Amino acid sequence: MLSIQIPTIVSRSHIFKPLLTELKRQSEPFGNKIEILHLLDEKEMPLAEKRRRLYEMSSMPYSVQWDDDDWIHPIGINLIMNALTSNPDCVTYRMISEFDGIPHLRQPGHIHRTDFRRRYKKRDINVHGFDVVHPPCNKNVIRTDIAVKASNMLPANQRFGEDGDFGKEVVKLLKKEIYIDKHIYWYLNLSGEEYSKQRYGLSDEVN
Repeated sequence: MLSIQIPTIVSRSHIFKPLLTELKRQSEPFGNKIEILHLLDEKEMPLAEKRRRLYEMSSMPYSVQWDDDDWIHPIGINLIMNALTSNPDCVTYRMISEFDGIPHLRQPGHIHRTDFRRRYKKRDINVHGFDVVHPPCNKNVIRTDIAVKASNMLPANQRFGEDGDFGKEVVKLLKKEIYIDKHIYWYLNLSGEEYSKQRYGLSDEVN
């Protein structure tokens, strides 16, 4: 049913392995209903191409991608698998973030919250208390055929901002969305690498 995919690089093996172990732990009760794939290089391959290849490698009707330096809610896979019984086009949820890559952008004591929804209006951010709203992207569970089609709309050489551009293509193809009212995706930046402001709502360029 579900393909969990991890784009990774050789230099991040120390953070990739714990994530893989956790995903296997959560997936084990579902047996062959879940596959876990990863694609490894040392940054030679543009990220947009790597994500596309992972989608095309999938043998399951649904796919989700987890970045190698992030984490997942302790029962996230169980919640996702329950949502998939409704046969949606995608499953969305929230992401919590701690921005350790650029210290001066951090807000002490504040967990940055991103809400992934298909028809969300940016003007509703303050109403619902979220920092950012973002269309469903690779961090959400998407029908694999939709994900493949959307990923093929992006330039193969794109190295950043691909999640936002991918989301813009995905929303054109969605009809049925299931929302899980939990923080399923945990953006922790465990690699400690700096990132550009385009990522995760620090710049309007992703929207």
